Amino acid sequence: MLFSNRIVGQAVLLFALACMGSCSETFAEYARVTIVPTIETRVSALDFDRGDRIGLTIVRGSEPYAENVAMTYDGTAFADGPLWYAERQEPSTLTAYYPYSDAGAPSEFTVAADQRTGCSSSDLLGAVARDVLPGEAPVNMVFRHLLSQLTVFVNVPAGEAVSGVALSGFSPTARVDFGSMEVSAVAVTGVREVLACEVQPGLAYRAVLVPQQADLTVTVSMAGGSVYRETVASVELESRKQYTLSVDVADERLNLSLKGSIQDWEDGGSIVGDVVKPGEPGTPGEPGDKEDGTLDYDGVEYRTATVAGRVWMAENLRCVPQGAAVGSGIWYPKEGADAVRAKGLLYDRAAALGSANAGSAPVRGICPAGWHIPDREELLSLADADCEAGFFVDSGCWIVMGANDRYGSYSYLMSSALSAADGQMECLRVSAASGAGPLVSVAAAYGVSVRCVKN
Repeated sequence: MLFSNRIVGQAVLLFALACMGSCSETFAEYARVTIVPTIETRVSALDFDRGDRIGLTIVRGSEPYAENVAMTYDGTAFADGPLWYAERQEPSTLTAYYPYSDAGAPSEFTVAADQRTGCSSSDLLGAVARDVLPGEAPVNMVFRHLLSQLTVFVNVPAGEAVSGVALSGFSPTARVDFGSMEVSAVAVTGVREVLACEVQPGLAYRAVLVPQQADLTVTVSMAGGSVYRETVASVELESRKQYTLSVDVADERLNLSLKGSIQDWEDGGSIVGDVVKPGEPGTPGEPGDKEDGTLDYDGVEYRTATVAGRVWMAENLRCVPQGAAVGSGIWYPKEGADAVRAKGLLYDRAAALGSANAGSAPVRGICPAGWHIPDREELLSLADADCEAGFFVDSGCWIVMGANDRYGSYSYLMSSALSAADGQMECLRVSAASGAGPLVSVAAAYGVSVRCVKN
């Protein structure tokens, strides 16, 4: 599962509940608890991944009815839950958590020290629903992130490369109360280091940390063997919030500028603390604010523009969701990685929209919170508008044809709409020279550009 923008980091899960009964009012025979998840933000991706497991406990009145039942996501639902009891008027309390543990919902939880392959196993989620009566109607449960997320954006001089980012000084273990959905750090001695996950090569690194206040040390290792380290004093991270820290590697040292956060989990704002440099007194950190006409998302600043009364990204999206990889549903433009900053990345429909289907509501997909993949009417409004010079770029497309996959010369912007033809999506053909138009059908497996539009 991937930490993902993973609001109050929250997910709405629809529990379709039915059961076998022995009294006059009975349910469908041998029906089991089924969970159909809908989730906005994850540490890594937009939805649960096939094979993800949650633990479900049901307390009937004051007595346990089902304890720590493991339920596995099959790509559509958690459909292997327990049978409901028959007495419809007896309320129960449902508690669910992720990731699943054979030992049950943890009273203490420790984040992984090595998160380089992903933060999913450290992304502790919990949900409680009280006074639930058995029935066939869905039960809504709100899942919340209980820990904190920190994304470190690294800027290095040309010709240098980052090999890794480590974070230390924080206790890795939290006490957990699923009844109140509260966590607190367990005091430890000695330095604890967390190796962060690379979410954008050489640019952005992410880790899940236990909420607390402590001195945070950031260590950046370079491919050439150099190691740079600085400490931010008295950093306070709160439960269910995410934070960002920008790091510039210059003059053989780290310069840490404390900026606002990306829109993933509930906005925790700027990190508050002093940058402590060896041999120097602490220097107050100055939070940076976004300027008008820009959007900070996943470590990248995008220009924005108002076109036909809507606010659009004025650049192609170029984020790689955690757990995704270039070459699998996401591709560089024809010119390669060096052209990503100017032309963005190319996405197939599954990578851009996840498991969401276009409907009457906007489809967020991989866009930041408060933004969405444009529908066909919104794309057509671009074709009719007088867009500023440079609004469109010639990014090309990635044509998927089995053994004959190749780059195509036409450039497209993806919509959330499917065309009448099977396996086709509607896209707007664009050109830097001639602008936009017409709306055409493109295979959903092709890689095309994405522009997000503000809700």
